[in-house]
Amino acid sequence: MSPTLQEPRAVVVTNSAWTLWHFRRALLRALASEGLEVVACGPPDPEWGGRLSSAGIRYEPVYFHQSGTNPLRDLRTIAGLYRLYRRERPRLVHHFSTKAVIYGSLAAHLARVPRIFNTVTGKGYGFRSSPLVRSALVGLYRAALRGATATTFQNPQDRQDFLARGIVDESTSCVIQGSGVDTDYFAPAPEADQDGEPSAASSAPLRFLMFSRMIWDKGVREYIDAADAVVATLREEGSASVPTFTLLGGSRPGNPEGVLDEWINNPGAIDPEWLERRTRESAVRWLPHDDDVRAHILQADVVVLPSY
Repeated sequence: MSPTLQEPRAVVVTNSAWTLWHFRRALLRALASEGLEVVACGPPDPEWGGRLSSAGIRYEPVYFHQSGTNPLRDLRTIAGLYRLYRRERPRLVHHFSTKAVIYGSLAAHLARVPRIFNTVTGKGYGFRSSPLVRSALVGLYRAALRGATATTFQNPQDRQDFLARGIVDESTSCVIQGSGVDTDYFAPAPEADQDGEPSAASSAPLRFLMFSRMIWDKGVREYIDAADAVVATLREEGSASVPTFTLLGGSRPGNPEGVLDEWINNPGAIDPEWLERRTRESAVRWLPHDDDVRAHILQADVVVLPSY
């Protein structure tokens, strides 16, 4: 049965069903609580798309070529999103990730979706590519975001850059303080014993933790170099308390279990053999991917996020 205008509908799109499940589920539920029929959209993914469906969220797969710049493949994405929007007739769409923001917005304009929202979670590696790629990306962003209802950023520098390049304007863009983190699920734990006294761990060496996708733009090399410099300096000074440094994420060479293909195939992905070799000679302890990072966070005193 074809959708009707009496069925208010919202479509949320990103380039990963895993991301929809982990970071956008609360948004999907909030939209549903407002009386909208919610459709989640991303690339075909039986596992994470299936989890969304089992949770009562309809999942519609559309082709995405995760890391390439082949225009014919990207036209296939625009066509797929256009057909989805024409079929569903959503009252609003919300796009996350570079390709979803650009191609989803272009498709939404063509399909005459009345309200188009975008969230730019980061500029990505395209803005650090060759001048030709960067120029093409800016042109695509301008065409896509022109006429959008609103564009939100998670980084004030990204918004200023988009404003300076004429991609967005002041009246329809803003900065939010992050999105997608469930603060009930990731709840802080008090650093004290049951009697209210500071725990014994408070006198132990500081424990630093970085967890992220293993791509260069996350600052992995910088974290390892900084850790080695700190440890070397403290040892030279004869310090009795030398901090520990842990790096969490990625996969061992030849064993990508638990790591998404788009992370491994990202143009900025770090060779796991380099990681294994570099951390073997470093003060940093490297732990591969873990689906639940909460235990690692609770064991750390300082979380380091040196993303570019």
